[in-house]
Amino acid sequence: MEFDNLKQLMVSDLIYLYDITNDMKYYNEIKERILFCGFNINMVDLLINFENEIISLKKEKYDKPVKEKHWIIGKKNNEHIFLNPDDYMYDPENINPKTLLLSETQVILDEAVFLTYSRKIMNYKAKDEIFNLSQENQDNWLFYEFKNRMEYLCRCADHIIDGPKQALYNEKTGIFYDNEMQICMSRWPVDISSRKFTPYTEEYFD
Repeated sequence: MEFDNLKQLMVSDLIYLYDITNDMKYYNEIKERILFCGFNINMVDLLINFENEIISLKKEKYDKPVKEKHWIIGKKNNEHIFLNPDDYMYDPENINPKTLLLSETQVILDEAVFLTYSRKIMNYKAKDEIFNLSQENQDNWLFYEFKNRMEYLCRCADHIIDGPKQALYNEKTGIFYDNEMQICMSRWPVDISSRKFTPYTEEYFD
């Protein structure tokens, strides 16, 4: 299992490593990222607990960083990449082995973006679905899932049971999304980012 550079790991990787080792360096890295985005300190343990619950139900062995796994690339003959997206979304009443980790939602979206930069996308039967998966808007269920799950976690952390329907934590979630995605995009041999910055540093706000 190769988990070397903390700064190159996504938050789900850090949570998994903290769970199996109890090494505080992983916990501290998670905490630094969460606080950097302006989230409540309560969010740290809550996020860890939620992600660990999903990890515990997964059938696949967690043996490499999330961003080293491919969900779309190579599946040229698949009619669908995700036939039923609801199976992969977080439902507090029904967490199942298909439920995606938070970082997995970003990794898959990023993989779709990468493919849309390549002419090879035209060889994929599910190319229309892949184009949709690459969109950073509410019409893409992956993007919606990330935003919606973070909103739910934040409300749980702040003990907001009933509240306004509009997002309360959109700005903080956006900072978290951007910084985690910057880590994710570093896996490609070409630069597909719209801007360059070192994740979780003041460069992000420049």
